[in-house]
Amino acid sequence: MHDVVARTPRQPRLAWGLLATWACLFAVQTVRLLDAVDWPTILLGVAAALGMVAAIAQLVASRSGQLVLTDDELRVERRRRPLTIPRGAVRAVRGNLRDRPTWSARVVVEHAGGEVTLPRYDLAPALVIACLQEWAGVGERPEAAAG
Repeated sequence: MHDVVARTPRQPRLAWGLLATWACLFAVQTVRLLDAVDWPTILLGVAAALGMVAAIAQLVASRSGQLVLTDDELRVERRRRPLTIPRGAVRAVRGNLRDRPTWSARVVVEHAGGEVTLPRYDLAPALVIACLQEWAGVGERPEAAAG
């Protein structure tokens, strides 16, 4: 068994558009700066550079990844720091709001080594929670037993 349960959302097109816009503005300001040095051009060039950095940061933050279930492990595949949790080590799967999986924005997996909050996926957290609970054969650990 090798099931891809969910994928991280695609990188936003708005960030790509912003990156292109800021890059054009930076190029225009750089050309103007070569003609004559004046403070408004310098300030707009710095603002354009900061805009490009912010757009690149947004694109990097929404990196691609996926949640994969195999017969004996849960794999959170991502560019940096992939995570593997053995099936037997999973103690509970819940949302970030206890007893409210449909209200939760994130999925939390409690395992023998601690707990991990999974990244946002294109599938609703309640559906990911139900799928992982069924796969691991666990539910949401009661509040009293979690301590």
